[in-house]
Amino acid sequence: SRKRFIAAALDPSDPASVDNERRDLATAVLCAALIPVGIWGFRVHNVRATADAIATASQLASGASDSQS
Repeated sequence: SRKRFIAAALDPSDPASVDNERRDLATAVLCAALIPVGIWGFRVHNVRATADAIATASQLASGASDSQS
């Protein structure tokens, strides 16, 4: 959650320039990507964005599709 390594991944040349909104989005994506490998607990600041990312990734992984594209 808003960790330095996330900022460094997003902007290696200037991690301090990465704002919290970008860090939160990257954290949500990271959490969604780690669930399939067995990680079950996360500490996050933006719970809604993380829950949305996890729900979206879960639907994608299960092959579910929305009939309204």
